[in-house]
Amino acid sequence: MESARQPITVRPLRADEERLYMEIVNSAILGLARSHYSPDAIAGWVVPINEETLGNLARNEEHEIRLIAELDGEPVGIGALILERSELRACYVSPKAARRGCGSALVREIERLALENGLTRLELAGSLNAEPFYAAHGYHVRERSDVVLRNGYRMAAVWMEKNLQTWDPANYSRTARFVSDLGAPVLELLAPRPGERILDLGCGDGVLTKQLVDHGCQVVGIDSSPAQIEAARTHGLDAHVMAAEDLPFQREFDAVFSNAVLHWIKRADPMLAAVQRALRPGGRFVAECGGYGCVDQVRTALVGALNRRGIDGEARVPWYFPTPADYQRRLERAGFHVNSIALIPRPTPLPGDIIDWLETFAQSFFHDLPPEARSEYLHEVRALLEPQLRDATGIWVADYVRLRFVATAQP
Repeated sequence: MESARQPITVRPLRADEERLYMEIVNSAILGLARSHYSPDAIAGWVVPINEETLGNLARNEEHEIRLIAELDGEPVGIGALILERSELRACYVSPKAARRGCGSALVREIERLALENGLTRLELAGSLNAEPFYAAHGYHVRERSDVVLRNGYRMAAVWMEKNLQTWDPANYSRTARFVSDLGAPVLELLAPRPGERILDLGCGDGVLTKQLVDHGCQVVGIDSSPAQIEAARTHGLDAHVMAAEDLPFQREFDAVFSNAVLHWIKRADPMLAAVQRALRPGGRFVAECGGYGCVDQVRTALVGALNRRGIDGEARVPWYFPTPADYQRRLERAGFHVNSIALIPRPTPLPGDIIDWLETFAQSFFHDLPPEARSEYLHEVRALLEPQLRDATGIWVADYVRLRFVATAQP
């Protein structure tokens, strides 16, 4: 009698499996990349397995989180994640297990770990043969370039990235238009002057960006969501898919403006350094984001409901809501003078049900739950929050606290 097929399992790499890890990598290169690369490229890409390379792998100086995928109990794939770089470092599957779901299982687990550790995006450097695979999993091309291999050969590669917190422009407009509608005070604080060159950091669908353009400013918008950038370009805006930590600009802008974005950027220090480089000396950084205590009741309900399911809810919190003192220190360390910074409590009426808000802004808590379990989880959270956040008229009011600041780039 034929035994039932075992599911694909993904587990951490064990300390005694370095050789197995490298063997899987090399088998994938030799068996799956020949259609796109020359023998010289393959020769430079394959890593010789010897005492030196095994030692380098064991030292793990880049702190990779390494995974093994098993099919019917046999190790057939490897994956790796570097949290500090928000990088999907590796995903290789042996040719004998190709197109059987192992690569997808590895990517799903890497993305789950990324979300649990507070990442909202991942980037990777991929081979040309792997590009369709990553594209099918929602990664888009950022640039194409060459990498230099061990033998000096220049191999064509593709740099790709993906937002783990997804944004649908139509849904965002329906359930979260209040975000841009309530951006008027920070726009007034910016006090834009006609002719100024301004960077809108996290421009979303471009509603506030368009107001700056209409004021006579030269505006560049950036956002990590391709869908939002596509929506912004329908307004005729100069908008680009880009991570805030990777701004390429050097002393180009009179001001950087940001509304309701910075609390999504947990790696605040590299982002602040990039903003400082983008500004001309004396340029203004004017922003508002979630501050300490923002959606505290929502967060408590989300975390608690996951904890009761045996899942670490705190590990899935995607936001960074700083105190004024914390963010002022970070700004000053990055080369800014802080003109003003303050917390502003702002209870915010929502346009619909709290579940609409959760499905827009809290995806990291339930993204991997099956549909039925997801619905049960969301309705449990709703029931917990209803006595606290739903008023006598039936309106849901989110417990927002904003952090608003003006800072000046020092020479």
